[in-house]
Amino acid sequence: MPDKQEFARLGNVNFAVSDGISGFTNDTGYDYAIHELATGKPILQSMGESLSQVTIDIRLRNFLGHDVPGTIEALDNLRVSGEAQKLVFASGIYQGQYAITDITSKIVRTHRNGVVTEADLSISLLENADRKARTKKKTEKRPANEPPKRTLTAEN
Repeated sequence: MPDKQEFARLGNVNFAVSDGISGFTNDTGYDYAIHELATGKPILQSMGESLSQVTIDIRLRNFLGHDVPGTIEALDNLRVSGEAQKLVFASGIYQGQYAITDITSKIVRTHRNGVVTEADLSISLLENADRKARTKKKTEKRPANEPPKRTLTAEN
């Protein structure tokens, strides 16, 4: 059997092209605060980029060689861990750290002994932008018992 061509990888879970990827969406945006005014139109204030949201739709079929219960379990273990995982496309493009927020699964068919043989999954991911907050405010480091080293001037 030929090697599976990888489509993407989330943590230690690989998605091959033949693994039934049926949809991929990526939602990005920019956040704004709206400040209402007593008269006139409100003012829009730029707040920065919003977190990216990715949805991957997968159709798992046992007759196509997919490990349906194993894939469902691996993805659910990632979700339960709550840890962000690296999302990398096969082209080598690193998307960033993403955490699984939701898994919607539809069991299409089971074997007579109860083993899932066909399932449709929709995996929702949310970007984990682990950035350190930066402040432009200059702070003064001194022991609490020392007076401040700043001087205040009176304005006339």
